[in-house]
Amino acid sequence: MTQTKKSIIREKSERTANEPEHKDDISNIVTTIIKEPVIGFIVSAAERDDGSKFLWVTPISLNWEGLLNDEDLDALVSKASVLGVLPAPVESYKVFGSDAQNDELKALGFEFKGCYHPEWIKEFKNKLNPD
Repeated sequence: MTQTKKSIIREKSERTANEPEHKDDISNIVTTIIKEPVIGFIVSAAERDDGSKFLWVTPISLNWEGLLNDEDLDALVSKASVLGVLPAPVESYKVFGSDAQNDELKALGFEFKGCYHPEWIKEFKNKLNPD
């Protein structure tokens, strides 16, 4: 990973409000949890290879630079017809984890105010070591 990507990830975690780094005493892995706001959902109709149709709901999230960072949007535009856009509930986030060892961001899931979500650090460590 280049120094530039490392610094971007560090800056990203520094700019995320109220997201301190957490240290796991057992594995000594410093884990950073990063939350990016979800601003809405694109609702679209798509068709499978067998001709059956389905609705596809894709979250729209923004990163700290204000840029769309969801690769799914490219696939959505090329394969589906957009039916509409729904606003996201207040305090909706796409959640990522990163560790100090390899500075790689891993998507963990979504967090919505008032709804259950897993403990993000535990979820991140499960993704690092699925055993």
